[in-house]
Amino acid sequence: MVARTMLIAFLVLLTYLSVTNASNITTDEASLLAFKAQITSDPNEMLSKNWTKGTHICNWIGISCSKKVTSLVLKSFGFRGSIATDIGNLSFLNSLDIGNNSFHGQIPDEIGRLRRLKYLYLQMNNLTGQIPQSLGFLTRLQVLHLSENRLFGNVPLSIFSVSSLKDIDLSQNYELTGSLPNEICSNLPVLEYISLQDNQFVGELPKGLNKCTKLEVLSLSYNKFTGNLPRDMWNMSKVQELFIGWNNFTGDIPNEMNLPSIRKLSLRRNELVGTLPPSLGNLSTLVMIDIGENKIHGNIPPQLGHLSSLEGLYLGSNALSDQEKWAKIKAVLKVGAQGSSILATTRLETVGSIMGTWQPYQLSILSLEDCWLLFKQRAFGHQTETNPDLVGIGKEIVKKCGGCASSSQDSWRSFKLQEGRNMGTCER
Repeated sequence: MVARTMLIAFLVLLTYLSVTNASNITTDEASLLAFKAQITSDPNEMLSKNWTKGTHICNWIGISCSKKVTSLVLKSFGFRGSIATDIGNLSFLNSLDIGNNSFHGQIPDEIGRLRRLKYLYLQMNNLTGQIPQSLGFLTRLQVLHLSENRLFGNVPLSIFSVSSLKDIDLSQNYELTGSLPNEICSNLPVLEYISLQDNQFVGELPKGLNKCTKLEVLSLSYNKFTGNLPRDMWNMSKVQELFIGWNNFTGDIPNEMNLPSIRKLSLRRNELVGTLPPSLGNLSTLVMIDIGENKIHGNIPPQLGHLSSLEGLYLGSNALSDQEKWAKIKAVLKVGAQGSSILATTRLETVGSIMGTWQPYQLSILSLEDCWLLFKQRAFGHQTETNPDLVGIGKEIVKKCGGCASSSQDSWRSFKLQEGRNMGTCER
């Protein structure tokens, strides 16, 4: 009798689990079909032919399952549409990648319900609005890529408190604002990569950046950061790429620095003063230095000649003296004769003559049409811009800037995603 009762109980339990699992997968299926319904253009008919009720959900293209849906990867399919709020019902999802499409509208708050999510890729779309506060609830999140959208407003501080984050890319939204919190390194102990480039971030850099012991890339160019560069920034043991150009940083470059892994260093177009420290020559892993367009003065330290791996050296538009020091740098770097790939940019013909065994190149006056072709390549890349208004405005920028002025690039950079709401002025 007891055995029979236990058998019945076991069968009831199996039936319950079977019904529960079926119910769970049915919920996922309904959520994905709602996601599909919000897609207005599927140029390759990837979903219309594959995401059907006649095919099991775990066999749908872009879907991975472990009893429930765990991964949704639909990058670079050319989809248009908005992101359905039902996506927040995929409770076992750990990876969501719909980057490089044409999704528009806002990022749904409901994504913040995906508490198992580790990887979120929404980059290279046309998403607008503010970044939802709810993303700060994703306590397992490791990768957050929201770059190349049209997001604006303050970035929620809660984003910088998700302790599992390793990789943050908010670059090229152009209108995101905010500042870096003082506790960023303690709040993000495993951070390896952060890019806020091409936005409107303000304030000073936090102290204690050397406590970001796993950070390899810090990219903050084209923002509105201010203040002196913190001394501990020059003591980051793992950083390989440090891009903080095109801001409003002040102060000098310290002589004491410990960047044993640094490969690329860009400080271009700030308000830095003082002299070039000889200790730059101790950063033996450097392949590129860009300190152009600051207020650096004094001599060029011959120690730069110790950088045998250097491929790019950009010091133009400063107040450096002793042009003959370039000859000493050339001798150590063995430019030309040994096939070194170093590129020295300068506005001084004397320096150009000293540095190269080849004849220095000069950019002569180009026609407006030639300048437009160069500008178009910079603005649109290899793609053809289909919006005639943007093409017309781009040509107007080139004309207004008097040809191939570098300011035309900056005007376009700040303008492109605003699509004609304001026509900036150019400085010649």
